[in-house]
Amino acid sequence: LYLTNCPIFSAKGSLFKGQTKLGSVFLKTDENRLSLVSIYNCSFQNHSTENNGAGIRAEGFSSIKLENCYFSKCRASQSGGAVYFLSKNYESILSLKNCSFKDNSAEG
Repeated sequence: LYLTNCPIFSAKGSLFKGQTKLGSVFLKTDENRLSLVSIYNCSFQNHSTENNGAGIRAEGFSSIKLENCYFSKCRASQSGGAVYFLSKNYESILSLKNCSFKDNSAEG
């Protein structure tokens, strides 16, 4: 999956509005499959979730690359205010390059 130059994922102007159970972008795959997600030049603002990862919640991926992304005011009731990455594969990689985080929080 590749997301590039996407508009602002905002609680005030996108399909991902307000508080959700799964976060702004929820990605899940089978732990046994080689899977890659790349997200470039995207902005995630003003999100909240009752769970983990208000901006991005990713489970089971072998590699996630975030580059030139901006996360602001993402709030999670559990873990990972802006980004939550969970994988049972110990060789999984979360790569962040030139990303900015401002006023994000998690209660868990």
